[in-house]
Parts: sequence; C-alpha cells; structure tokens
Amino acid sequence: MIFATDVHYQESGAVAAGVMFRKWQDARSEQILTAEVADVAEYVPGEFYQRELPCLLALLDKLKKEPTCIVVDGF
Repeated sequence: MIFATDVHYQESGAVAAGVMFRKWQDARSEQILTAEVADVAEYVPGEFYQRELPCLLALLDKLKKEPTCIVVDGF
C-alpha cells in the first residue's frame, strides 16, 4: 500500500491529508484521511521535523493498514 501525504498551513494551524492506494496505476483510493492540528511550529529552513512531522504523525495514527511506502509532498 502507498500513502501519499501533504500538509496545508493556515493561521489557526494545519490540515494534513493523505490518500492510500495499492499501486501507482490505481484510479481509486483505498482510504482518504485528514487530520487537523491546532498547534504548529513556525517555519525554520531545514527543520522539517518540527513543523510538518507532527501533522503527518497525526494523520498516520488514523490509518487502518500500515503502508509499505509513504510519499510526502515537501515542496
């Protein structure tokens, strides 16, 4: 299973979203999740783990199945 993720930041926190699918060619998802995080660290270049990681961990906690691959949109 592949789990693709991204995080959207707002003034009041962040929303992490993820889509679980079996193969890269799949047209349908197995699971779609979101997680809202109220307390988000300020952006500091090179310190991804402080800002984005807590949001992604909140999302991963909701998964029904463990992924074999996690794709993080870090742009």
